Amino acid sequence: MEFNIDLDAIRRQAIQEVEDNMSSIQEKIARVAAVREEALAITASAVSRDQLIEVWVNSAGTTIRLQLDRDVYREYEPEALAAEILHVTQAAARTAQERVAEKLALIRAEAASDATFSSPTAGPELADLSQMKVPSMSDPDSDERRKS
Repeated sequence: MEFNIDLDAIRRQAIQEVEDNMSSIQEKIARVAAVREEALAITASAVSRDQLIEVWVNSAGTTIRLQLDRDVYREYEPEALAAEILHVTQAAARTAQERVAEKLALIRAEAASDATFSSPTAGPELADLSQMKVPSMSDPDSDERRKS
């Protein structure tokens, strides 16, 4: 009885499977990284009811632009102006937070669909995706934000 085992064919098939898996993992890493970058680029704005105050925040809710109409000083006492700016800022931050949460849900869904993301042997690319970068402090109309 003679067995003909083509070890080269088995080796080629195994190499192809590993390469296919690596390619799939790299594509997933790229998708997750792109979504994370989109989340970091998020800005949101809110405007006061009287349209005199507009606040822009970044993805962390940090104010990156504040615009006050000239009439704001006639309409508000200092304490009321401060309170209204705070109210508008918080509204913008809530909007940014909701948008970031949507992006993070996409990342969690991608990670949940593949055990590779939670593997203790995951490469540095996967570990880097779990590290949050500092969001940009640049103006909403800056060149940096236009690139995103």
